Amino acid sequence: MIGTNNLSSNTPEEIAEGIQTVVSRISEALPEAVILLQAILPRDPAATDPVRAKIKAINSTVASSMMGRT
Repeated sequence: MIGTNNLSSNTPEEIAEGIQTVVSRISEALPEAVILLQAILPRDPAATDPVRAKIKAINSTVASSMMGRT
């Protein structure tokens, strides 16, 4: 559930950076660990909810920055 609790208080860029930092620190501390990072799930059933756009931006930023990492 990383990142979801920050939706009301941080920008998409800050949240994406926080997620990337957590993943990097885990990778450094446990280089053999397999990390399964899933996208932040929608928080509202309505597709027009503004939080959904924020979540989409976060997920997109994190996905593009994590491409190719093993």
